[in-house]
Amino acid sequence: MAIRLTTLPSTASRKTTGLTEPSALVQEAFNYAVDRHRDQHYGDRNYNFHLLNVMACMAELGFTSPSEMAVCALHDVLEDTVHSEGNFNQVLLEIRSQFGEDIARYVLQLTRQKHVPLELYYSRMEDAAFRPKLADRLSNVRNLGNTGGNEEERKLQADKLFPKWRDEQPYLISRAGDSKEMVRAIFKIGDALNHARGRIIHEKYVKELLTDYFGG
Repeated sequence: MAIRLTTLPSTASRKTTGLTEPSALVQEAFNYAVDRHRDQHYGDRNYNFHLLNVMACMAELGFTSPSEMAVCALHDVLEDTVHSEGNFNQVLLEIRSQFGEDIARYVLQLTRQKHVPLELYYSRMEDAAFRPKLADRLSNVRNLGNTGGNEEERKLQADKLFPKWRDEQPYLISRAGDSKEMVRAIFKIGDALNHARGRIIHEKYVKELLTDYFGG
């Protein structure tokens, strides 16, 4: 399934993204990721929604090199679409063969194993992996509680993920070091977290108020 990358979401204009005419590398990586994620959903949406939003956030943050955009498209392939060690190695070899050693290494750095502590996970990332991770987290946070399901499911999702993402902020800042562009991105994630949490609390308060006022 091929999707032209001129259909970027509205979170970033074409002027901002630099992707009006995406490179062959970025288009190929995106099409590969779409195929690998074809049976997955992001909440109640097609997984393409998440891929496009992460790439738009990447561009919004000013990270627009073709190789890093390709990493952005591929960031969840190893973590979310393989289900055995043999399959993992096969897909990693595919990525290395199609997109080169560097991109394969960055995608591998983005693939977190559950037993690896967050601090170690982030400290191992090269910049070309860390920047797509920041875009991924910004996209995640902006969609917190907005990815489908009923209201209770969205509330549970938000209650679970908000503290997790809040508590990782120090690790992100430590990894960013002296990079002003990365620190700005992390502050933007923090602002989005506060906005998302405030929105969820406000929605809950309004519902309770209406229930008390109108009954039942």
